[in-house]
Amino acid sequence: MNRTSNDPDPRTYPQRRNPRLPPSVYATHRTVHVTWTTHRRQRLLASPPLAALTLGVVAARPETLAACIMPDHVHWLLETNRLTDSVNRVKSVTTALFWRQGRDGKIWQRSFYDRVLRSGDDRRRVAEYVVANPVRAGLVSEVDAYPWTVVWWSRFGD
Repeated sequence: MNRTSNDPDPRTYPQRRNPRLPPSVYATHRTVHVTWTTHRRQRLLASPPLAALTLGVVAARPETLAACIMPDHVHWLLETNRLTDSVNRVKSVTTALFWRQGRDGKIWQRSFYDRVLRSGDDRRRVAEYVVANPVRAGLVSEVDAYPWTVVWWSRFGD
C-alpha cells in the first residue's frame, strides 16, 4: 500500500490525552472522587503497614470526606479547589514514608482519575460507594470488616 504525504505514519502513536478537565472546573471548591493506582498495579497496599500508613496520610488531610485503601489503588472523596496539589501532596508524602520503610522505586502511577460531583449528586452515597469497594471486590463480606477505610461524616455539613 502506498501512503500519501497526508496519511499518518502507522508507527506513530497519538499524544496522550490530558485526563484533567479545564482548569476553571477545579478553581472553585468542589467535591471530587479521585482514584489512583500503585505503579504497575503492584499490590503494595496489601501490606498492612503500608495500607495503614497511606490511610493515615489521607485521613489526616482536612479536605478528606472518605477514603478506601485497596491492595493496588486508592479511592479518595474530598472537597478542594486545589485537586492536583492535594493528590500530588499525598503521593509525595506517602512515597517518602514508604521509602523510609525500606521500599524503593516508583510507588504510584503517574496520574489519577477524577470525577467532579455535580450539585445534584449525593455526597453521602458516593462516600458509601467508596468505603464499600472492599465488599464489591470480595475482600470482606461487610464494610465494617475492612480496616483501611475512613468516612468523616461530621465534615459533610448537610
